[in-house]
Amino acid sequence: MAIDSIPKSSILVGPLLGIEQGGWYTFCILAQKKFDQISLELSGSAHACTLVTQTPSGTFWRCAVHLPSDRNARQYSYKFVSGGNPLNDRSGTTEWTFTRPDETALNGFAYASCNGFSSADKAKNSEDPYVLWEKMLAMHGEKPFSLLLMGGDQLYADQIWERSGVPELYTWSHLSKAKKAKFPFTNKIRGKVEAFYERLYITHWNDFSMRTMLASVPSVMMWDDHDIFDGWGSYPPELQEESIVYKEVFAIAKKYFELFQLRTRDNRNLINARNPAHSSLGLQFGEYAIVVLDNRSERSLTQIMSHGHWTEVKNWLSSIDSCKTLLVLTAVPAIYRSFAAVELFTGATPWQEELEDDINDHWSAKRHQGERMKLFMNLFEQTKRLGCTTVLVSGDVHVGSWDGSQPGSRS
Repeated sequence: MAIDSIPKSSILVGPLLGIEQGGWYTFCILAQKKFDQISLELSGSAHACTLVTQTPSGTFWRCAVHLPSDRNARQYSYKFVSGGNPLNDRSGTTEWTFTRPDETALNGFAYASCNGFSSADKAKNSEDPYVLWEKMLAMHGEKPFSLLLMGGDQLYADQIWERSGVPELYTWSHLSKAKKAKFPFTNKIRGKVEAFYERLYITHWNDFSMRTMLASVPSVMMWDDHDIFDGWGSYPPELQEESIVYKEVFAIAKKYFELFQLRTRDNRNLINARNPAHSSLGLQFGEYAIVVLDNRSERSLTQIMSHGHWTEVKNWLSSIDSCKTLLVLTAVPAIYRSFAAVELFTGATPWQEELEDDINDHWSAKRHQGERMKLFMNLFEQTKRLGCTTVLVSGDVHVGSWDGSQPGSRS
């Protein structure tokens, strides 16, 4: 969809409601460029928004407000205002509400992943692509969710290699290896790639049900491969580490992930905001401790997370004094079926099999089994120290399940 075909609205993407360590709530929007100042009106109080950056089509604004929890839940309403006038989204909505939970944060969590399709044809053939968002919004209306966890593939960027994505990259993908190495990544191409990723968020995050959920339930997000493009992190070194095209595309995808999903690197949940190599998150929310592992930024065929990254995650876990439940988000399931036989077959052939990147993505891949054991041992250690229940939450494989051991749970 071309940006010009989108109905006129003050807000191009958002509002995006976030929750950060210490009781901070963040409110972000991508607005039209015509606004010089924007403020947030939150239940009668005004807060100035910060202009973060300009994108090809708009300006990104962020506001952080401290709302400490107490024994009682409370509902808040908010709006964005410029020049005394409220800003509207594409359906004309100018005001949104959310519920800050009580201090135990036991109102229920929602989890989502794989929000899209790997090709335009699959999307066209889907009768109702946002039906799960519609159902989740209905559940939220009956009993408000306290938190929305989004575990990867919040959108699908695979189309970037098609003529309908970035034509120059389609051309590059069909060149010989020698010609690919000499292909110039010009400023013109960079601009098209920037516009491509921005357009993904503008078009795919604007369904009414999804947009309302993102504005009404504070969310914590972590990316996976499709937020970059299919299989990122599981390609041979000559592509992922040496190709200027791959490196530039990754850098731009990361820029928009940090903007729309992290809501900037000012995010207080970042385990180490000074280390831009990864974006793992840690958050204590009521009786929960939540660690969200970035299993994509540093991924290669030989590692999922660097040694330093593992150390920082372990240090954050060790800093937790108490919690009843430790939630651990890994985009790809740490416990899943083994592909050892398929891996053996693909490894025996000299060419790159079509699904080889998917096999290499799994923790059970031979090269990643050591890191999977490291994950389990760290979690066993913390579970024993804290005397808590540990739950691993994952997406990626398009299969939903719940063991039902948690009383009163909603899945």
